[in-house]
This record gives sequence, C-alpha cells and structure tokens, in this order.
Amino acid sequence: MTKLEKYIKRKGGVLSGDLARYIEKKDGISNDAARKRIQRLGSPIHKITGLFWDKKSFVYHADNYQNSKYFDDLIDAFKSDGKRCYAIINAIKYHHGLIPV
Repeated sequence: MTKLEKYIKRKGGVLSGDLARYIEKKDGISNDAARKRIQRLGSPIHKITGLFWDKKSFVYHADNYQNSKYFDDLIDAFKSDGKRCYAIINAIKYHHGLIPV
C-alpha cells in the first residue's frame, strides 16, 4: 500500500482538489502532476464523480466504504462542493426521513 493510499484510508474520504493540494505540498510537484496522479489511482481507491462543482470527485478507500467516517466526509464534501445534493440531504433530515409528495 502506497503512502497516498494510506492517507486516503486514514482520512475516510476526501475531495480530489484537497487531495491534490496535499500531494503538491507533500511531494513538491505541480497541481497538474498531482491531479494526474489522482486520476491514475486504481483499486482499492474509488471515486464518485459528477456530483461536485468544478469536476471534483470524492476519493475514498474500499475499506472505508459505507462506514461512519465515509458518510461524514461525504456530507462535508456535499456541503462544500455539492450544494444540490446537500440541499436534498437537509430536506430529508428536516422531514425526519420522509419527503411529502
């Protein structure tokens, strides 16, 4: 397991933009090189794409899938960069899990 995989596993889940900044700072490489490194990550690292602003993706380790840290980090990611989904989550919370027709 690489250092990057260990970092993602420890975090629970992270947005690709934040992960790119971490790689830039840690390895001293450019933003483009960091983004390319994230793009090339394979299993056991997975990505959720298409739900976040500015083509960001939510990057997580397969071992963290559907645990409490994963969901907390996913909601934080929606709050910062996925306002549409976060609004729906808040509506469901407000109505105690039921949304009237």
